[in-house]
Formats: sequence, structure tokens, C-alpha cells
Amino acid sequence: MQLIRTVTFSLFVAFAISSSPRSHPFRRALNSRQASTNDALTVDLGYGVYLGSTNATTGIDTWRGIRFAAAPIGQLRWQRPKPPNTNRSTITQADRYGPMCNQVGFGGGPNFGGSGSTADISEDCLFLNIQGPSNATNLPVLVWIHGGGYGAGNGRQDFTDLLRTNGNNFLVVSTQYRLGPFGFLASDEVARKGVANAGLLDQFFALQWVQTYINQFGRDPSSVTISGESVGGGSVMLQDMAYGGSLGESLFRGTIAASPYLPKQYAYNDWVPTQVYYAFADRAGCPLSVYNHANATIFACLVSKDTAALQNASAEVSATDEGPLFTTQDITSESKFFEWLRDILPDFGNDDIDKILLYYPSGNGKNNSTGVNFATSGYSGPSALNQSSLATGQQQRANGRTSYRYQFSALPGTHGSDLQAYFGPLGGSSDLGIDYQRAFMSKLGNHMRPALPTLTVPRNMGQLSGVPFNQTAQPNPASTWPAFSATSPYQLDLNQTGGTAAVGGIDVVSPVKTTHFTGPGLRNNLTIANAYTWEAGRGMRCDFWRIVAAIIPA
Repeated sequence: MQLIRTVTFSLFVAFAISSSPRSHPFRRALNSRQASTNDALTVDLGYGVYLGSTNATTGIDTWRGIRFAAAPIGQLRWQRPKPPNTNRSTITQADRYGPMCNQVGFGGGPNFGGSGSTADISEDCLFLNIQGPSNATNLPVLVWIHGGGYGAGNGRQDFTDLLRTNGNNFLVVSTQYRLGPFGFLASDEVARKGVANAGLLDQFFALQWVQTYINQFGRDPSSVTISGESVGGGSVMLQDMAYGGSLGESLFRGTIAASPYLPKQYAYNDWVPTQVYYAFADRAGCPLSVYNHANATIFACLVSKDTAALQNASAEVSATDEGPLFTTQDITSESKFFEWLRDILPDFGNDDIDKILLYYPSGNGKNNSTGVNFATSGYSGPSALNQSSLATGQQQRANGRTSYRYQFSALPGTHGSDLQAYFGPLGGSSDLGIDYQRAFMSKLGNHMRPALPTLTVPRNMGQLSGVPFNQTAQPNPASTWPAFSATSPYQLDLNQTGGTAAVGGIDVVSPVKTTHFTGPGLRNNLTIANAYTWEAGRGMRCDFWRIVAAIIPA
């Protein structure tokens, strides 16, 4: 048995958002606006004027690189985001993305997440992008928060296929936020002299921007849904919980958390993040032995350092043990598995360990013990009961709200493989049929409207490539999607049938081989399943992890 462990790109995340920021940070800028222009692509934001572009073929308008906050540099480093400085001298051509935020070191270099060059990466990175149908009014808004382990990623997604699949009936905003130590440096000193979790506050500020300005783009600020994948999904959950869960009453109406990464974390002033802070400062040239008194603080020293010094310090401190990306590869017996569990879960008693072995038995020996095992789609063959390394599924239910649950089951089903189902391009993945991508995009788009989310039977069932639609080919397709609750734990399972079996590696971890299916011949297989009994009792395993959550190390 071999076990994958979670890989994170930053050691600095320590969740804590303090008192609520200003409710109307852009009021002064709004007072600088002039009369509305007759050109729908020219938008006056008060602090600046931006000119977008339109695509006559797709019917989509685009604005890229809109600054939503002042550059978080100099004395604004590790502070709350501030409104942009006013610059109305020229009209900004919104046809280029703004710089990406500095990325945490991974894979042999200090930058990661979309560029091999540092030329397009900067601390001055608080920009957002907008795509939506031309000449539309009062449409709902989707705000996308990118993933990347709180230390990588960017807001440069293309939502053209998502919009066109849904009839161009909503608008999408993608935003960036400070990453790694620039966005998530944590310690008591950081919280006293600046803010912890500046990256989360950047996301919050972007949501405030949307409420203030999105009507300038002909959209409805009262119908905003926030969404994200991986850490983006985790960020969605954090924003939903922030300030007592009140943001859903003022900044957004709905949330979609896709494959959320929301690990257990230390408090910002705990011993471990404090020691990481000291180690980071030492490598940046601000050692505790020198800067530890009222006249010369570590924080002030870090603020004075240039970006390169902080970036290099981050690369040294953050990349702790990410080379192999896996735990010990020689766990071939239950006794070795037991020893490994005792090592990573030191507060677990023998009864707790026995329950893990009960919920995750070693299997019948029919599978290859030398390869990494993965969860299945849940219906046949080995189930996730003996394939998954740890129970990571969460039964997410909004407090007092209606919620819906789905599972992305198309193989290989690894973390992040659902992104091409969200964005496309249509036909750009050999593992996903075009009809599957369209059904998946429709599922997301249906949540943008107040009516109950449904999928049309033809779109659910799809068609064979080059073969006319045949309704009898796929019995019992899901045409309604029931709400998820503790008493009715049903989920929409988005799977495929057909195609040709193939074995390939995961891009980031080349030694890992997974089975997947490629076209032509892929067909949709979308059904409703009980999430609690899924894969031989996933709900029971999740219940167990909830019970022992307090003694699991952060």
C-alpha cells in the first residue's frame, strides 16, 4: 500500500480575519466619476477609466487587468488593501492581464504557477478580469477565486466556453490575491503591526469592488455567486464563514466550492507559525538576535527589504519536503501502515488506530501493491474504502441554506482534473467528452439562477462522437438534482462510460500511473447517488474523522 499525502506550497497560512473592513471603501472614488459614456466598453470607475474589447463571433466583452486595489508595496506590504490611487489622465486599454502575484518556490525555482519568467510577476498584482455578454443588463455574476495552495496560481482563466455553453447569460470576474508570505505571513507581530491573511482580505476587497462597480458593466450586484477550485474552493468556504457568516447577506448570494482544500491550520500566533516567521525573517536578513526591540522590529526590517530578498527567503523556508511528494514507498504490510499512522498521528490511541484499519482495510491482495492506489467512481471494482489514503471528503452544508452536492467521477479523477470541465476548451481533453464538459458547465451555470438546478435530459445523456443523439442509449439519466441535507444526503454523480482504457502519469508526479478512458466513444453517465453510503460507506468514514479532528496535527 502506498499513500499520497497532501502537498501545500506555503507554510504561512494561519486563518484569522480580524474586525470587518470598511463597508464602502470606494465611496470617494465614485464621487470622481463623470457622466456615463455611450460606449458600453468604456467604464469610468472614478479612480480610472478602462476600455474593454469585444469579440463579435462569441458575443463576449472582455476587460483585463483592472486594478481593484493600490499596489501593496512599501508601507502597504502586509496591510489591508487600499483603494487604487486616482489616475484619470488617460484611458487604460484593458486588453492585457495584470502581473501575477509572486509565487512560492517549487520545482527548483522561486516562482511557480504559470510562468517561467519573473518579468510578469510582481507584488503589485491586485488586478481582476471580467468577461460577459455584450450589451446585457441585470445579469448574475460569478466571481472566480483561483487555486494554488495559497502560494501559486493566477486569475488568467478564459471563461468563453463556460459562458457560451450557458447562452451568455451571466458575467464572470476572476481575481488575484497576494500569495505565500506576501499574503499569508503569520505571527503575533504581523497581526499587531499589519494584518494576518492579507490574501483573504484581498479577496474580500475584490468582492466589495464587485458590489460597488459591477453595475457599471450592466450586471446585478445582488446576484453574485463566488466560486473556486482547490484553495479557491477553500477560500470560498472561508469567506462564507468570515465575520460570523454574514458576508452572504451583503457581498454574495451563493457559493460553489469545487474540490476545496481547507486544511486544519494553526492560529496566527501559535508557536509553529511564529518559528516559521523567525526562520523566514532570518533568511531575509532580519534575524531575531538583531531585530527584537521597540526601535528595530523584525516587521519593520521585512517591510524595508526588496521583493527578491523576500522571494528567496520564501523559497528556502516554504519548500520543506516536497521533492518526493509522497510518504514512505515501502508500506507493504498492515504493521508498517500501523507504524506510519502512529508517527503522523501521535495523539491517536490504539482504539483510534484500530478504527482507521477498520475503515481502511488492506484489501484482498488482487491489486498491484507497488502502485499508488486511487479512489474509483464508486460503482464497480475496488472502492475508495481500500483505495483512498485518507478520508478527505466533506459533506458540506450551508448553515440554514439550500445546498447541493456533486462528485466529479470521470477518471482519473485526480485533484484539479475537473478544471477542464469548468473552463474547457471544449474538446481540449482526451479524458473528457465534449458533451460531458457541456453538461458540467451547464451544472455550474444553472446555479447562477434562482430556480432549482436542473439539467436537460439530452445534455445529460450526450451523444457518441459523430453519432446522432440516442435517448435509449443511457437509461435513467439525472434530470433533477435534489438538495443535500443530513436526512437526504444525495449527490449528483458526474461520470462517463465508453471510450478506450489507457494508463498514464500525473503531470506533477510522473511516476504515478492512473487508468483513464479516452474518446471517441465517451458518453455521459450522470446519476443521483447516496453520498453517505457512497463507496462502501464514505459517510461513516467522514463521521470518524470529524470525531477525531481535534487531535489531528495541523
